[in-house]
Order: sequence, then C-alpha cells, then structure tokens
Amino acid sequence: MSNSNDPFQRRVSPFQVLAAALAVAALAGCGQQAPTVVQPPPPEVTVMKPATWQITDDFEDTGRTAAVDEVEMRARVSGYLIKRHVPDGAEVKKDQVLFTIDPEPYQAALDKANADVERWRATLDRAIADLARTKALLPSGAATQEEYDLNVAQVKLNEAELKGAESTVKRAQLDLGWTEIKAPFDGRISKCNFSEGDLIPMGSAGEATTLTTIVSTRSMWVYFNVPERTVLAYQEQVRKQGKDSRPDHIKDVKAPFFIGLAVDEGYPREGTLDFVDNRVDPQTGTIQLRGILDNADRSLTPGLFVRVRLPMSLPAPTLVVPESAIGADQGQKYLLAVDNDNVVERLPVVLGRQVRPEGTKTTFRAILSGLEPDKTVIVNGIQRARTGAKVAPKPEEFPPAPAPNSGGTSS
Repeated sequence: MSNSNDPFQRRVSPFQVLAAALAVAALAGCGQQAPTVVQPPPPEVTVMKPATWQITDDFEDTGRTAAVDEVEMRARVSGYLIKRHVPDGAEVKKDQVLFTIDPEPYQAALDKANADVERWRATLDRAIADLARTKALLPSGAATQEEYDLNVAQVKLNEAELKGAESTVKRAQLDLGWTEIKAPFDGRISKCNFSEGDLIPMGSAGEATTLTTIVSTRSMWVYFNVPERTVLAYQEQVRKQGKDSRPDHIKDVKAPFFIGLAVDEGYPREGTLDFVDNRVDPQTGTIQLRGILDNADRSLTPGLFVRVRLPMSLPAPTLVVPESAIGADQGQKYLLAVDNDNVVERLPVVLGRQVRPEGTKTTFRAILSGLEPDKTVIVNGIQRARTGAKVAPKPEEFPPAPAPNSGGTSS
C-alpha cells in the first residue's frame, strides 16, 4: 500500500523510471572490451641539409643619390631674353648655347671701345713723332729741355690711355660673349624660370636671378652614413688586405659598394667609394661616406632613395638555410632539425644577412652560429613539428649558390 505522503513517490515519473532502466542496460554492456585508439601518422615536413655559400659580412643602410656636378645658371649681363635654344629637361652638351640675351647694346659698346682704341693709337703716334722732332732739335738749341720732357710725358700718357681703351675692348668683348649662356658641362637642365622677352637681371645669389639648373648625369654620387664602429672595423679589414686604410686614400683602395633602387631586387648596381668625411657627427655617432657609380644609361637622377650594401670582409664559406626554416620564440631565433630517428630537436641560432639569388623568389639566411653542416633542417612545415616528436621528412634539394654580390636586405 502506497503512502501518498512519501516524497520519493511524488517526484519519480514513469519517464524517469524508463531512463533509469536504459542506463542499467547500458552499464551492463560496459563489460565488453573498449575499442583501440588509432594514433595519427607523423606530420609530413620538407627537410634539407644546409648549404655552404661564399658570403661576405656586409653593412646595409639607406642613402641618397647626388649629381657629381650641379650648377645654377645665371646671366652675367642683364638684358632681354630673345631666344631659348633647348626645351626644359633636355640633355645638353658642354658649351652648347642654352639662352641668348639681346646682344645689340653690347655690340655697340664693343664698337665704341674699338673706336676709342684707334683714337688713342693715333694720338700716341703723333706724340711719338713730336718727341722724335724735339729730340733732334735739342742739340742745336732749337728745342729746350722742358719741351723735350713734356713730349716724353705726353707719350707715356697716351700709352696709358691706349692700354685703358684696349682693356675696355676686352671687357666689352666679354660682355658680348656672355649674352650667349652656354652649358658648363654635359648634363640635363631643369625648367627655365624666364620666358622669351623677359628682362634678365645680372646674376647674383638668389632664386630670383636663376635661369635654370643643370646637373651632370654620366656619373652619380651616393651618400650614406656609417656608424663609427663599423668604419673602424672596415679600416681594419682594409689593413688586413695590405692596403692603406687612411680616409684620404679611399680612392686608391677602390673599395666596392652596391646599391638597389626601390624597384630593384637585391643590389644590382656597383660603384666604388671615393670619399670619407673628415669628422664623425657627434649627434648621430656616424660618419658620411660617398661612392661614385656609372650612370651611362641615365637611369639614376639626383635625390633618389637607394638601398646601400657595403661589403665589410672578403667572401667566406657560410652556412645558409631558407628563410622559411627560421622560427622565433620571444626574440630567440631557432631552427628545427631532424635526427636519424626522425625526431625533432630545436637549435638556437645566430642569424646573418639575407641572400636572394637572382632569378629566384626564395630568400635565404646566413647562419653565423648554432648549426652544424651535417644537420637536416626542416624548411617547410615547422608549424606542424614539435620538439621531441616524430615527423615524416620529405627531402628536398638545395638550389645552386648565387652569383657573387647578389643579395637582399638584412634584418
């Protein structure tokens, strides 16, 4: 007989009884053996042995190009501009006429100066003749010593006047020649600040009198700054090569440097250092260097931003691996290597510069320490590999070594 006051009977429903029965049946089946857990296969990774390439220890920074020759063209005489002979931005040759100022006033001044020369030459000839006659009459007493002395003075005075007139002719000739403004060297001109018909003032410092500017283009300078410690290390390397490392002998060293433009891969253009500044900048701790390079194709213009690479040592055998093989953990760079049992081990390494051989899109990294040449390194799939776990290595061949002086930026 049930007791309606029993709280258990009031809470248990038929559905709960059925669920309990099913649970008992399930527990009864647990006496069977559990299924075997299938282990996943080791992750597949790409591996290769590090290569040994001839790599230089380089300094890399940014710089700017500058023209070897640059001048602001100003008129040396004033007058009206009657002819512009070349368009803005044109390539010009040395002594090519660029502008012509109205020459007529200066031609007239030259003609007058020539006339004055002829007048004073005739006056001098008459004074010389008078002196000769006085000298001949002096012994007979027909001419006095005073007359003779006056004639001598007149000759000297006329000679001085003639010389003054001849110098005026030379100045007038110069002024007339300066009405044609010529290129001082081969180069390229900028835009002209005056139009034909404008009154050109005589040149003086200031943009208001500048006709145009002209820069040389056959060669180009590159300026860049190097830390003083790097400069000292570079001088030491030069001394080891048996060369004079003093800054004023930098041209004799013929030290190479390489540049790349913003659109270039690597550093395809080569030049030589030709100048080291005479002091270290106390604000930055750097010293300015300058190199010169050929610009026969006219592809470089002054003021370009360039990447500069300065070899700091002779090429030396260095281990390199693809950039994709390098991992980072809290600033520490490392590689993952595979041993004979395909177990992954971690190798902390010190990185050198990046190298990208011409014709490839793969970037490689020099390894300065922490890697042995017989190690097998994971180059693809390091995200799937775990230290101490096995992997399925897939060997891959290393690409050929790059040509000398090819390379990219370093971090």
